Amino acid sequence: MCDDYYSREEIMKCIEEGGKGTKELSAQLYDADLEQHKKNEAARQQKLVISPQFPVNHNWSTPQLISVHNNQVIGGIQNIQNESLATEFSRGNDYPYKLFPPVVEDAILFLHKKYNLPPEISGNMILSAASIACQPLFEVAVNADDNPETCSLYLMTIVRSGGGKSLAFEKIMKPFLDKYSTSNAIYNEEVEKYTARKDLWSETTKEINKEYRKLKRSDPKRKELEDERIQHQKEEPLPPKHLFNVYADITPAGLKDGLSVSVHAAILTDEGDVFLDGYAKNSVGIYNLLWDGAELPHKRSNSKHIAITAPLTISISVQNPIFEDYLEKNKRKATGSGYLPRFLFVYNERNDEGISENSDVADDGSMASLLEALSLLVNRQNEKYNDLYENNSVDDNDSNMNLKRELILFPPNQTGNDFLRKKINEFNQKTRPGGEWEHIHSSVLKAREQIIRLSGILHCLFLASKNEIANTKSSIDISSIESVSKIIEWYLDEAARLLRKNQKSKPTPEDDALRTLETMLEKYQIFNNFFPRKYLLQNGANQRLRNAATLDTALDILKAKRLIEEKIIPHPSNNRKGHYYYLTDSVYAIWQFCGGHIPCVINKCREIILHGRSSM
Repeated sequence: MCDDYYSREEIMKCIEEGGKGTKELSAQLYDADLEQHKKNEAARQQKLVISPQFPVNHNWSTPQLISVHNNQVIGGIQNIQNESLATEFSRGNDYPYKLFPPVVEDAILFLHKKYNLPPEISGNMILSAASIACQPLFEVAVNADDNPETCSLYLMTIVRSGGGKSLAFEKIMKPFLDKYSTSNAIYNEEVEKYTARKDLWSETTKEINKEYRKLKRSDPKRKELEDERIQHQKEEPLPPKHLFNVYADITPAGLKDGLSVSVHAAILTDEGDVFLDGYAKNSVGIYNLLWDGAELPHKRSNSKHIAITAPLTISISVQNPIFEDYLEKNKRKATGSGYLPRFLFVYNERNDEGISENSDVADDGSMASLLEALSLLVNRQNEKYNDLYENNSVDDNDSNMNLKRELILFPPNQTGNDFLRKKINEFNQKTRPGGEWEHIHSSVLKAREQIIRLSGILHCLFLASKNEIANTKSSIDISSIESVSKIIEWYLDEAARLLRKNQKSKPTPEDDALRTLETMLEKYQIFNNFFPRKYLLQNGANQRLRNAATLDTALDILKAKRLIEEKIIPHPSNNRKGHYYYLTDSVYAIWQFCGGHIPCVINKCREIILHGRSSM
């Protein structure tokens, strides 16, 4: 009997030579394997990691690299204890929340702890509110000679039913929109004044026309009265502009009419099927022009031609099947026209834990701080809007009346321009044939503008959070721009993942291997990096991977590239061999390099599978 041996090596050697073991011995070996695996994982996770933290100064994201020991890793992400973070996410997440200003980071963390709201969903909603708060006030440019970019963003959040899109709208957007009540009151007063002026103008028009009809053609006064009629028509009062209008779905003509009487506007909906199934799919040209900040020509009902310059934010939350159906029917037009490439996407396929309120989490004031910062920006809009009418500086016939926007600049001496050029070149390398972004080339072409816009928005939001919004004349710090470029890189990875998964081409064995690897990364915490083959077979990412032969081929590819290793352990009850798999140190190193961003990890592993090495 092999029970007389004590070391594992001796026991295994005995069995290999023909010795017999009891059920108790098999259980002992089974437990020993599990215990050894746990020790290996603990050793793997006790490595030194580097994580960014934000100091409190005028440059919201000057990164300080702080070396910390990984006392608690959840899904491979470092749990750092600092002033703004009491506890880490309850599950691994790759959204780059630490690259945002503290006022945004704290709000994201609170909403996750309190409601288990995925951080990428709350992050997208916060960016939507910040875009609305900044777009009528500021423009941003790399240098003073460049054409400035508007501070407007198009965002789309794709999430399954019950994933938190309505909760994010309720907790972030609804209280923010309530801040526009002051401008609504001003607008109502101006409407009353406009009505009185229009009535007076109409009465004068009737009198002039009546007098004109009395005169004979030969009367010399008739020519004078004709000139007076023409001048009077030019002086027709125009309706006052609303500071801000919100739409859920609107026709192209209705949008133009609305923007012609708005300082700025937004299309906001947490039921994006209304928008996608409505008029949007036939109006991509209008939305492209508005995102570009170009003048949108429009002819009023009174035959006057005007140029619309009002900035527009779009924020749509939509369920996965609705978007996938929209993309299938309209992909060529939506992507080929440059419409979808202007969006920043969040693609949340699942939230296994669901949305639920944690009564043990007390209000830490982070949401109040965020809303206060946004309120300061809205108050600035209200003040400028009120001044236009209080000081009688509004020309009734000025259809292009807008708030004067302040210009925010990148660092001087070409520093910002040089960084952008280098970063965009890096992005373009990934769009070459065979590259990880080959299929989102149009989105990468917009990356420069996205970085510039988001840098300006977050710079202003950070200053507002410190009640220093008057300091916008100071240039954006280069380290803040670096952080924003990493945020935009995350969004490009998300777009690549979204559009790749909606491609109709037949998946290859390499694709199956990467989908299996993605499942293991997503479930890392649950299985502590020790995955039974039975689980992978029953819970494959798609129907193909629930086929034993397909799964085994995928696992063989991952093993051949040393991305996973296999462990065979006899089960204690029947001595049948159980197959278990775990991620290797190579994947863990890539995870650290990517900061826990799963699409980035998959892209690096794709390079290893296809080319034998990764560009790290």
